[in-house]
Amino acid sequence: MRRSTLGKILFIIGIYLTFIFPILSLTLNNGGDISFGVQLDPLSYWVTWLMMYGFFTILLTELGVFLIILGYRYIKD
Repeated sequence: MRRSTLGKILFIIGIYLTFIFPILSLTLNNGGDISFGVQLDPLSYWVTWLMMYGFFTILLTELGVFLIILGYRYIKD
């Protein structure tokens, strides 16, 4: 596989992991149980989300930035 093709693939995967995956993680994963009559304050929601999904999301976002940089270097060469 040529370096430019590999660079484009890495760039596309990096774009997905950097921009689309965190948005989907924030919108689709609930940080706590929401039921009738239970008030959920924002701080407890964010703490619960961070403990359940947040660290993994942040790790994959950093991986996506790395893949964007690597893919750009491959495309540029």
